[in-house]
Amino acid sequence: MLNPIALAVPFFFVLMGVELLWARRRGVRVYRFTDAVTDLSCGIASQVILIFWAATQLAIYAWVYQHARLVNLSPSWGAPWLPWVVAFVGVDFLYYWWHRLSHEVNVLWAAHVVHHQSEDYNLAVALRQAVLTSWTSLPFYLPLALLGVPTLVFAVIHALSTLYQFWIHTQLVGKVRGPVDWVLNLPSHHRVHHAINTQYLDKNYGATLVVWDRLFGTYEEEIEAPVYGITKPLASFDPMWAQIHYWLEMGAMMRAAQRPIDKLRVWFASPAWKPEGYVVDTPPIADRTKYDRPITRKLAVYVGLQYTGVIAATFALLQWHHALPRTVVAIGVLAVLGALIAIGALLERRTWAVRAELGRIALGGLAVSLLLSSGACRRDRRPVSVHTLDGESTILPKRQSSVLTTPKTRTSMQTIDVDGKTRRYLLVEPSAFVPAKKYPVVLVMHGDGGEASGFHQGYSFERASGDDAILAYPDGLGFTWDLETLSDNRDVKLAEAIFDELAKRFPVDRSRLFATGYSSGGFLANVIACQRNGLLRAIASNAGGAPYKQAQTWPNGYAKCPGQAPTAMLALHGEDDYGVTLSSGRFSAEYWAYVNGCKTDEMETTGYDLCRVYRGCPAGKAVGFCPVPGLGHWVWDHAAEATWSFFQTQSSAVTP
Repeated sequence: MLNPIALAVPFFFVLMGVELLWARRRGVRVYRFTDAVTDLSCGIASQVILIFWAATQLAIYAWVYQHARLVNLSPSWGAPWLPWVVAFVGVDFLYYWWHRLSHEVNVLWAAHVVHHQSEDYNLAVALRQAVLTSWTSLPFYLPLALLGVPTLVFAVIHALSTLYQFWIHTQLVGKVRGPVDWVLNLPSHHRVHHAINTQYLDKNYGATLVVWDRLFGTYEEEIEAPVYGITKPLASFDPMWAQIHYWLEMGAMMRAAQRPIDKLRVWFASPAWKPEGYVVDTPPIADRTKYDRPITRKLAVYVGLQYTGVIAATFALLQWHHALPRTVVAIGVLAVLGALIAIGALLERRTWAVRAELGRIALGGLAVSLLLSSGACRRDRRPVSVHTLDGESTILPKRQSSVLTTPKTRTSMQTIDVDGKTRRYLLVEPSAFVPAKKYPVVLVMHGDGGEASGFHQGYSFERASGDDAILAYPDGLGFTWDLETLSDNRDVKLAEAIFDELAKRFPVDRSRLFATGYSSGGFLANVIACQRNGLLRAIASNAGGAPYKQAQTWPNGYAKCPGQAPTAMLALHGEDDYGVTLSSGRFSAEYWAYVNGCKTDEMETTGYDLCRVYRGCPAGKAVGFCPVPGLGHWVWDHAAEATWSFFQTQSSAVTP
């Protein structure tokens, strides 16, 4: 799944540049280099750490939606827009209450305070985010799952709400009058929220709408010039200190509290409350000066250049982490965090800054080394000649549109025990089985953050296979798949268990077992074929890639599973896919062409104009590649019919 926040990063920097130029033209200074860098560092730290638990948080929401929803906002109601409207209003309303309580309850404020520490107010401040607020806000959004808002709808609306709030962090847009001022959250409203002027404290909590503040008495109009920051200044450009300082302050308050009830109260009282005897030095607004540490031009240039690399690495991690080995991702995240710490130390002129800088450079080098050695970046650059067939392709013929009809099938959710864990899969079976007929089985696997039912709605493979196949859409644990375990892989074992279970219940042709998937599900199809010699007759990968981490390697350096044998494979991939790039799909075809012993420098046309197959492959071990112009990180409209056509030809081919 594409990360909309990551995709927006270039636009963030363009708009910050526009704001900077606009401010200079107006003769005002809204940016300080040191403060802006710290803002960005806090935001980067939040996003790269989110890599490790974003899927878990979404899985929690999806679990509540699947198992506890009270309402089913189904398109069958005749209102497909209804879930989106409920999500928009609900996200905005629940955000208001999470935001308000994050200013009124200490334990929530400890996470949220990071966003308010800057003593400037500009678009960079919008990116100053806390590591823990995604966890503190999650419980507030779970009522939407109970109300039947689908997981994908919630995720999209929540991302759009976050993106909207970027532009309101500016001093350059004045007050707006009229109906818009009464409905939308505007820069003047949010400037009040970030101010520490007495009359502005704890006001204007809205995200997209300001109506909640007007309804619940927390609205305040901007009158006098705001003073930004927090009542007790952070006085640091260290992004990690920014994340933890208030937690340590709460610990100090607990130690200072004399009564047990006050020790407990520290966590749940207002940030304005302090235990008896605990004194906080809060300078009067009139006497405040912004914290600053002057730096040389050379240091500013050095930090700017290094930060360019940090931003590039962060963008790559956010966008492609699911397609990279987890070890590479972990080391990469540590290298980014190390860079943020080192840059903060340089700005603060800490004595250990140079050592931190050398350490993070070493971590970055290790991450790059692991990436290159993993095989994830290997690409065969040999030129490939394409031969045009005079007649119809016998490997990938185009299916007639008349075949693509609404099939006579029935669906049901099934459970199966795998290594003591209850796993689920959506079963799609023919409504009636033909006597004495053996049926193929196709595993259809969702991508990261998805689940079986939702993926089936978007990719109904039976539209191509009709009632001639049994389909199983498994659910991944935590809404993802294990692509790296080399032995006793839980998801490979799940595939085997599903095949065995279906063979007991239905007339299954064990010589025609197939697997296809989208994104990480496409990667998993490759992993199953790699790790289970002879289990699958053929696989197809949509926006996925080849196995990239195994214990052994082929002579050319490609990853190899013990006992791996040739398997027919079709790779389908969007040319505009920036989640798992086109090169990943191309490499997966090149990988299997090599493993299967095809002529890796010769291909031929097929019944589909976009698809090519390698020449010289053994019978029943064909390999094809379909690059789709204009397609992003999703499944091609003709993917099911092309895949089923490919599976059928490989089923009928005689394997030597």
